[in-house]
Amino acid sequence: MRNRILICSLIAVLVGLMMGAAVAEEKVNGDDGDIVVVVNGEPITAFKFYAEMEKQVGAQILQNMIIESLIMQEVERLKLSITDADIAQQLEMLRMQFPNEQSFQYALMGMSQENLYAQLKIQAALWKLGTRNVKVTEEEMKQYYEENKDDYKEPETVRARHILVKTEEEAKKIIEALDAGEDFAELAKAHGLDGTKDRGGDLGYFSYEEMVPEFSAAAFALEVGQYTKEPVQTQFGYHVIKLEERNEEKQYTLEEVKDSVQLAILSEKAASSQEIIQDLLKKAKFDWRWERYSNIFSGLVP
Repeated sequence: MRNRILICSLIAVLVGLMMGAAVAEEKVNGDDGDIVVVVNGEPITAFKFYAEMEKQVGAQILQNMIIESLIMQEVERLKLSITDADIAQQLEMLRMQFPNEQSFQYALMGMSQENLYAQLKIQAALWKLGTRNVKVTEEEMKQYYEENKDDYKEPETVRARHILVKTEEEAKKIIEALDAGEDFAELAKAHGLDGTKDRGGDLGYFSYEEMVPEFSAAAFALEVGQYTKEPVQTQFGYHVIKLEERNEEKQYTLEEVKDSVQLAILSEKAASSQEIIQDLLKKAKFDWRWERYSNIFSGLVP
């Protein structure tokens, strides 16, 4: 799994480099007099710019273009098809490496759909090559599930509202207002200091670990419909908390997570991306026309 994540991250960068190389080839083969910029009357030509680029990253770009070519040649030789479903699976597997959707989207920031698709296609090809001879039995799935049951739990979550204020005195006054029958959401809109005030203090659903300990301890101790009778102090200030809903912890059955279990076992048993690439490099025949690049695979370490 770790190898797949590493290769996935590398390819994300390398696809961009490869596209740059394609542009470079087009420009260098064009007019050597093309000017990129004129600095205080001194021109920097396209030829000079791309020559410098080739000197700095040419070996890296070429190395990875060769690797991509070898991977796709092997897929074609073995008649392994790469479908949209395979691409979608790789996208989901990539998403699972991130703690939440926000961090996943942040990691993809700046990457075009074309680049992402190219990356996922290479990943799908490596996955097909690495798992094509791997079998997973029912007994293996049962054993894996029993040994990793905690991975297939939905933790207890609650939905709560809160009103954040600066002082303990303010929080106590809000509790007095609630005791007198005033509406929690309206009080949150009037007195809350954070962004939840506009939605009546609604925090949505969260697990115990997602909030600071003091806040979670108070929220999870409440019964649905109750609010805290004493202010809850955290690093952010003083809170009054009301519990709206509770979802108990759920243990998924093997049948419910069978596909996920099978995928996890396949990941463990599959040949690593590095093993696949090294094997392809060992079998490859190279006819180097630019001799200066003939040693870029010294030691067969991509």
